[in-house]
Amino acid sequence: MPGTPERNDQLTDDVLLQLDTDLLAIACERVKRAFLRELQLPDQWRGRVTLKIEPSWGEDRAIRLESARSQGGWRYQAALPPKVSSKVLVRYLAELLLQEFANRTSGDRQAEIPFWLSEGLSRHLLAGYKTDLLLRPQTRSVVSIAQGDPLEMVRTYFSTNRPLTINELSLPGQVELVAGGGLTYSLSAHLLYFELSRYHANRAPLVQYLSRSGHYLNWQSAFLESYRNVFPTMLDFEKWWAITVVNFTGRDPRRSWSFQESMKQLDDILKTPAQISIQPRAAAQHSTVSLQTMINQWDPAQQTFLFRKKISQLHLLKTRCAEEILPVVEDYRLTLDTYLARRQRAGYAPATKSQGLPSLVVLAQETVRRLDEVDGRKAALRPVAPAPSR
Repeated sequence: MPGTPERNDQLTDDVLLQLDTDLLAIACERVKRAFLRELQLPDQWRGRVTLKIEPSWGEDRAIRLESARSQGGWRYQAALPPKVSSKVLVRYLAELLLQEFANRTSGDRQAEIPFWLSEGLSRHLLAGYKTDLLLRPQTRSVVSIAQGDPLEMVRTYFSTNRPLTINELSLPGQVELVAGGGLTYSLSAHLLYFELSRYHANRAPLVQYLSRSGHYLNWQSAFLESYRNVFPTMLDFEKWWAITVVNFTGRDPRRSWSFQESMKQLDDILKTPAQISIQPRAAAQHSTVSLQTMINQWDPAQQTFLFRKKISQLHLLKTRCAEEILPVVEDYRLTLDTYLARRQRAGYAPATKSQGLPSLVVLAQETVRRLDEVDGRKAALRPVAPAPSR
């Protein structure tokens, strides 16, 4: 693919495959099954695919996926060298699977799939999926995929290197200007895919994005429409990613709290102490109020002060909380951060102490609904049971 970074994967256990038709067919089927399980999709393949092994090609020959629309639907074809890196093969198969799924509803327009998505997905399948994707050359024995932390290599690499920004990930042709080149890009894409995939248990926003991408001129528009409750603008997406990178590179799983302690800390952040008088002359009673009540009833200036404090507390909680509640903590943080940012853009100024503009009322209603949804996800959380000892 022109304009995409070359790989230099010294950290990886890559395998140079000697392809033949049987091995290629098995690899295609296994990667497809892993892809469907990862995105929780039914097997409803519609496109026609032709893959050809070119015996005269060297292993450094680039694989190029070509697609065309005909009366019978979309057709895909690619030629491959007889010797190919396992990661390169899986990445091109992931690109093919993403393209085929996105093109099902695109009509005559081919959906735009960003390179970071196919790269990140393929890395994730190879790094942590509980299936054997490929066969070793000559032996026909399966390649054993590590079953531990799927981000182990990402953590190791970014302990001494900087992940790429969203802008850099969107322009892979410029990666050679960044220290580390292709490996930095590849592992940044893996981390981005992993974090996005955790936003919903069934990958719903990601699947929606792929289904819609053929109806938009670029991937950014389709992406923002599918993730509009999380990223109203690309600036919000870039901001989220910057914070995610900081939290990831600064987080040490060995220092994490237990699930119960993490939930207690989260509850303490979400509840705000208040004194409430039931009767005009009655003594005030100590109670707590929810974020929703603060949005609906409290003065906007009070909201700003307290929400900024809570956003900072949620930032800190992310560095110590149990892994299973990280997405919920981030959702609370992002919801409050987005509310304050959109309220300011809608015209609220602290000096006016007014929240009566119609756009602000709608924003408050949307934010309350979003918080209700996150509350529901929080209530459904359960601690992950430890793996049984053998």
